[in-house]
Amino acid sequence: MSESADPHHGYDLNSHPFDPSVVSRDILETNHPPLESQIPSIREFIAGARARRIAIDAEIASLQSSLDPLVKERQALDLAIGQHIGAVSPLRRIPPEILCSIFAFTLPARKDARKYLETAPWGVSAVCDRWRTIVLYDPSFWTYIRLVFPDEGITRFRLETHLRRSGALPLTITFECGVQEFYTTQEISMLNILAQHSTRWEMLSFSGPYSALQYRSLHFPLLHELTIEMLYDDDDRPDDDDDDIPGLNFDNAPSLRRVTVNKGLWNFPVAMALPWSKVLQYGGSNTWAGHIHSLQSAANLVDCSLEIVTDIGDILMPRTPIILPRLLRLSLSDVDFLECLEAPILRELYCVPPAPALLAFLRRHSQRRTLQKLVLWEGQETVETSDLVDIMDAVPTLLELGMMIPLPVGFARLLCSRLDMAPALEFISATLPADIGGLHDQFTQAVELRWHASQLKGVKVYCPQFSSDSFTRMQLLHARGMDFMVYRPSFQLQVEHLVPKDHGIETEY
Repeated sequence: MSESADPHHGYDLNSHPFDPSVVSRDILETNHPPLESQIPSIREFIAGARARRIAIDAEIASLQSSLDPLVKERQALDLAIGQHIGAVSPLRRIPPEILCSIFAFTLPARKDARKYLETAPWGVSAVCDRWRTIVLYDPSFWTYIRLVFPDEGITRFRLETHLRRSGALPLTITFECGVQEFYTTQEISMLNILAQHSTRWEMLSFSGPYSALQYRSLHFPLLHELTIEMLYDDDDRPDDDDDDIPGLNFDNAPSLRRVTVNKGLWNFPVAMALPWSKVLQYGGSNTWAGHIHSLQSAANLVDCSLEIVTDIGDILMPRTPIILPRLLRLSLSDVDFLECLEAPILRELYCVPPAPALLAFLRRHSQRRTLQKLVLWEGQETVETSDLVDIMDAVPTLLELGMMIPLPVGFARLLCSRLDMAPALEFISATLPADIGGLHDQFTQAVELRWHASQLKGVKVYCPQFSSDSFTRMQLLHARGMDFMVYRPSFQLQVEHLVPKDHGIETEY
């Protein structure tokens, strides 16, 4: 018997070649019945084909037994080749200090620390033994601590691991309670552990109930930036404060420079004990009197955002205006508060028109010629053209004007006819309502004239449906180099485009 013969059936693959069927395709590929004379040949073909198939299966099994060792050897060779290629990889020869610099890109940027999703250092250290060793012995990888509840990944072990492996380095901490109104046993336990390391806090972002932050004896020598979103109720009252709102004590933070309090929860005023003479940027919600009390000691403020919660009888003017000699940027929800302030080098102002206090403030500062940007929020009162003209005439140095209010037709005409009004204006952001009274045409004509006067550089329009003719004319200016964008009206969109992202308070009306 040959090597290809099937021992069970005596079938030789070499001596019995497979012949095609002699049955016509009309029978095989249709449902037509065969002739009686064809049935024996069909059955004979079936028997022969089955025998040959059994023989082929046996041959395949015989060949497979010889092939399997070769396949295993090839797999082993592939593995060995890959290992040897890896051994000469340039990545293996990168010094540990260079890898540390590369791994640092997996950590959050300082300003984005609160949005940090914890993939490093835990993710990097799980790649291989060498990477794990590098991450374990570099304390800087463990200084970012993010505790956002509820999260099953948050454990005491992880927190204590970060605190231990970070050594003595400053900490960046994000702590968000699962429910704003109260904290759980796990949350307060974690916060108590962190409090034991308060001397290493450099950046703190906290969101939760007021009662969770009642630490009166802690010291924060390294704390540089503080962000708080805090709810409270009538039972949350500090024992040693005469004010009727909760207060927080961070006056033991001599390095504190940036503070933001209740940016989202702006209708919950918070009194803060801070090293006010050290703070450079502040955004907070407080009462009228509370803000006055704080600003009287904040002579070094550069950037300030005030959400002012005013009660009847709460307004009390200081005997002399509060002077903020270094203030460059100011945003406030109550424009009457300007009567309390003097900011001799102010460059940016965000507020609600119109009010006598705003015009008086601008006229007091017009001689200093420092104000360069003015953003007007939409308030509860209708803004008249005469009010806007008075404001523009009081600020001849204005370079950028943001109008988060519907632009009056009369003011658009004056922008066109009076080039001496805001003569230095370079950027305009305007909210245009429906094209009534030729508003769009008047505004576009004003832009064209100021562009040809070689002053205007950019225009942003917020409009539900900008007229096609005005849009075409604006596009022509854009083709010649003027920045131009048109958007559908959106309060949030205008805030993003007109107000710096790190500005303190989101004013709402």
